Amino acid sequence: MADIRKDLSRFRFLKKLLLLKIYRNVKAPKFVKMNIIEKLKEKSEKLKERSLFREKATKEQIKHLEVSLNIELPQIMKSFYSTFNGGCFTDNSWCKKDLLNLEEHETIIWNSNYFLSIEELINTYNFDGPFTSIDFQEQEKATNKKLIPLIHTKGQENLVWDATNKTETKILDAFHEVNADEWNVLFSTFEDLLTAYIDTEGDIETIS
Repeated sequence: MADIRKDLSRFRFLKKLLLLKIYRNVKAPKFVKMNIIEKLKEKSEKLKERSLFREKATKEQIKHLEVSLNIELPQIMKSFYSTFNGGCFTDNSWCKKDLLNLEEHETIIWNSNYFLSIEELINTYNFDGPFTSIDFQEQEKATNKKLIPLIHTKGQENLVWDATNKTETKILDAFHEVNADEWNVLFSTFEDLLTAYIDTEGDIETIS
């Protein structure tokens, strides 16, 4: 009887070892998660003429941005500019004729939530060009923050990346009538901003 119990115990032990080995060798199924840049590209293709996103920026342009503003772009932003050098989705109030007319694009962009191109971003940061009424470098001095304009909104304001902490990509609503220390976080990360932009086809919240 004792031998039977011993054999049964040994059998259970060997069974556990066998199952453990099987479990270790079985690979969990891989679920391919489309990254946010791929989703943006997919949405851009789906919206066709309603997408006014530009061709990608070159590595040299991206490096020029980093050197000019003395920053290092996070990988998600490098991926964005390596795919699109700014642009926007327009709302559905514009007719196809206007959307295909290049002469109308300036007006359409002005009335959209528009990602600045690298050149426009640098100009805007330097308080130059049509896309801001804010002197960002003066605001930086006053707040000891690094503030990088990314979007010109259809409300004629800016959404700004708070680049003070290199590991964060918080997006602030830069309301021009208040100082930068009163600008609130609108999106916790740049990825959250892109997600909202895709989901709303460009009609994101621009006031926190």
